[in-house]
Amino acid sequence: YSANNPPQSFPTDAGFNARALLALNINMRFRIGQQFFTYPERKFIQPSKYPDLIILFRQAIAPNNSFADFTSLRFRLNDELNLGLFGLTDYRLETGWMPRKERLAFPDYFHFSGNQTFIGQPDRYTSSFMRLPYYEYSTTRSYFATHFQHHFNGFILDRIPLMRKLNWKSVLGGHYLTHAGLNNYWE
Repeated sequence: YSANNPPQSFPTDAGFNARALLALNINMRFRIGQQFFTYPERKFIQPSKYPDLIILFRQAIAPNNSFADFTSLRFRLNDELNLGLFGLTDYRLETGWMPRKERLAFPDYFHFSGNQTFIGQPDRYTSSFMRLPYYEYSTTRSYFATHFQHHFNGFILDRIPLMRKLNWKSVLGGHYLTHAGLNNYWE
């Protein structure tokens, strides 16, 4: 195993030094047009035809303002579209910025979930990158990221006679990340 340190391109004080931080985190999820039915013993939630809007707000609260002084704000749109015979599409759009960044440490940066192994986690494909180097694209600047995945559910491979018996399914996905000072990263 190698050390979990930031890359050399970050300042020498970037790291995981001990510090005290109290932060206020407010996370809100909005589902426009969602309906639900309640019965005495159970509640049934119907899916919405609109994407989820998620707002994540983080404010550092330091007793004497010597440890941290920053505010971060993120917006996400998530949705799953069922296209019937053509399959299922998942996507996630995310943007964020720091309106205030007076004093912050490396763990307070925006970090993007990456993976430098060949082992993936299917439940996280629309929230993480497959080959993004750890910490290399972490930032305090505004950013935009998107994740897309389409499951064809046999629409392509089930049309080939011998492939249908193998029950293999095809999936197409893509990921994109950009922020100031970064060449566009995509996979």
